[in-house]
Amino acid sequence: MTLADYTTSIEDFYKTDPKDQTDYLAFYLVYHKGIESFTPKDIATVCAELNLQPYGRLAPYFSEQAKSKTGKYIKLAKGYQLHAPFRSELEQKIAKAPVLVALDQELERQIASVSDVYERELLEEAARCYKVKAYRAAVVMIWAVTMSHVHTYVLTNQLVPFNAAISRDSDKRLKAIKKIDDFGEMKEIKFIELLRAAGIITDDIRRILLEKLGTRNSAAHPSKTHLKESKAVEFGHDLLDNVILKF
Repeated sequence: MTLADYTTSIEDFYKTDPKDQTDYLAFYLVYHKGIESFTPKDIATVCAELNLQPYGRLAPYFSEQAKSKTGKYIKLAKGYQLHAPFRSELEQKIAKAPVLVALDQELERQIASVSDVYERELLEEAARCYKVKAYRAAVVMIWAVTMSHVHTYVLTNQLVPFNAAISRDSDKRLKAIKKIDDFGEMKEIKFIELLRAAGIITDDIRRILLEKLGTRNSAAHPSKTHLKESKAVEFGHDLLDNVILKF
């Protein structure tokens, strides 16, 4: 595993405490490079490869840890090595963790540009699903955010034409929308049809929503159908670009 792949596999590596970063990099040298011992200079060299400022007390940190019977490191003739219990702890934490994949940059940009804080937090959670290849979960979450976004938009900006479309619909069981929870009584396919009937969305957007609804349904129910990364990423692109960032 390359150094870049390794740091990518650790969620929020660059946001962690400098001491934790040091421990992760020491583990990389031992576990992935197979070296017998390392020095503070070796850690600094790895940091330089990452354009990362090393922990300011590297030498004292290793020395202090090595002096403790329960410390993270042991002192060898030519440097330091991970103390066995700590190495085992890191193996459980890092080596067996799912390898993260890079998120599509355009999708990442789209998520970052969402203005609503609550929606952006949920979409960032969906982004983490993408990174561990949990594409079904990402699709389900993005669809939920999309529907919530459109419900709020209709309630705030388009309630009169939407309710007018309900009154014209042949299904007389439908009731006028008064509050956000009322949307939960309506099937999603009917909601999309009413959006078009009310002139809130174009026919192109209607087709996109119906297609994505089919993908969401496939992702949300157990099946042998494999959801490819490309389709999952396209799903996010289309709904962010054409719905969430548009309305």
